[in-house]
Amino acid sequence: AQLELAIVRWVGWFNTDRLHEKLGDLPPAEFEALGDALRSPSGLAARDPEPQPVSVT
Repeated sequence: AQLELAIVRWVGWFNTDRLHEKLGDLPPAEFEALGDALRSPSGLAARDPEPQPVSVT
């Protein structure tokens, strides 16, 4: 039971609190939340207009 609790705590720390250099020194959970916000309709992706086809004559 103690080992299981220690593992659960470590996984929680690993996924939510530790800083990750390759993620811009953000914790993985914060990096994921930032990505979700950018992919949402009100996020950064929505600011770029849909590319329009170009007609070539």
